[in-house]
Amino acid sequence: MKKLLLLLACFIFVFQACEKDESSKLNNTVSEKNGFDILDGILSFDKGADFFALGEKLSAMSQEQLLAWEDETGFVSMRTEIENAFEMLDQCETIEEYNDIMSKNADIIKIEDEQLQPMIKSCFHTLIANRKGYYIVEDVLYKVTPEGIYTCNTKSTELIEKAIANGLDKENLNVTFVPSVENNTFKSTTGVTYDDDESAWSDKRSCYARVQIMEAWYGDEPRTFRYYLNCYTRSQGKILGITKLYESAHYTNGLRVELDAPSYLLTGYDGPRIIYNRQVETLNAYGPTSDTKLYTWWNSIKVGNDIVMTQSQMQRIGTPRPTIEYANGRFWTCGSGSHIYAEIQVGW
Repeated sequence: MKKLLLLLACFIFVFQACEKDESSKLNNTVSEKNGFDILDGILSFDKGADFFALGEKLSAMSQEQLLAWEDETGFVSMRTEIENAFEMLDQCETIEEYNDIMSKNADIIKIEDEQLQPMIKSCFHTLIANRKGYYIVEDVLYKVTPEGIYTCNTKSTELIEKAIANGLDKENLNVTFVPSVENNTFKSTTGVTYDDDESAWSDKRSCYARVQIMEAWYGDEPRTFRYYLNCYTRSQGKILGITKLYESAHYTNGLRVELDAPSYLLTGYDGPRIIYNRQVETLNAYGPTSDTKLYTWWNSIKVGNDIVMTQSQMQRIGTPRPTIEYANGRFWTCGSGSHIYAEIQVGW
């Protein structure tokens, strides 16, 4: 009888061990399938390719799809935090309430040139980073800021925050900083639209359009670059003297962009250089959008090929940024009316 009980106990132990092992394998499989983990509210990628892939996947989602994905994974992106702040501003009814919301969200939104703006303009990074700007790629911690990107190879948020507050410490080689360069960004805003006394809006209801190239990268030696072309419109105006977004359906008569996109890095006896090819992207006429929105992300398109460069090569020729040579498009909202529009015209 004792032998039977001993055998039964051994069987149970082995079964539980196998079950635990299978559970561990399942979790690992899920992690590999998703391509990311979430560590203390920060997206973490084992591979740079997964970092790019998820950013592109999220860029193709509507706001509703993004919220559903975040509910499923438990991650909250900076984009969602920005959207929530804009919606709160849309609902506020007094200047005091407005100022309070702006103050509490000063880390993610601002007013620039009388326009409500996110602090981080790259939609790729606002989707990947949490509210504080953090994400992890290949065991390196990154923090995106309006000034640039900090990295820490020991994944210490404390060291990065210390560097932001006090400047880079020569004795702390774990933290580095890469300044951001906003290039090839073209925007257009409108002026007066119409009066709407019933809603108390002033005569400055307008549409704002922006076409930009976003740079995403990971690694240090070497560094891998990928670029995206992005366009978005925002419906904005003033009520009671304060700048607010308003929900509206958005329209476009189409957009055409021609740019020199990086094709490959050529190396030789005369030094490295980037070979560029002409890339043409178009957005068909569309509108109205199916639902009313504060702003609309029209597209996010990969530009050229990935370019891998060493620090020495970057010091010699810079980074492989694309150049927009031509852009033409027009955007408006129901609130502004088609007679008042934001127009992008470059390279005419």
